[in-house]
Amino acid sequence: MIIKRTAEKNNGGGFTLLDEGKYNMVLLQVTQGKSKSSGKDMTILEFKVEDTNVRLKEYIVDTNAFKWDQIFESYGFDVSPGSTYEYNTDDIHGKTCRAHIKQEPFTKENGEISYSNKIDYYIPPQSGNVSVKSSDDPF
Repeated sequence: MIIKRTAEKNNGGGFTLLDEGKYNMVLLQVTQGKSKSSGKDMTILEFKVEDTNVRLKEYIVDTNAFKWDQIFESYGFDVSPGSTYEYNTDDIHGKTCRAHIKQEPFTKENGEISYSNKIDYYIPPQSGNVSVKSSDDPF
């Protein structure tokens, strides 16, 4: 058996730190929940970064609801500024979008600085993304 892949940074604990950059991601699931800190309603989107074992979550609450605009725009939907839109997350489930992922520093309980993968922003199709596609379609 021949294995061909690009090696990933791994801290030994099963966590893979991606290089900062642009990645294709597939939307795996959308769930509703409550924010632990505020108790407010939130939506949780879970993505899988293509060609990796990395899964990332985006938590959307009222203070960052602008992310919906970025997300739907990254799938090729029209979200013109000032317009009102109504899209269904079922329309993007299992589909691929493109996003910029950054390494975000945080302090562990022991005071050590570590890094996590974080979705920085979503990239609209006219910025180099392909149109909405199934996750099993080749580019």
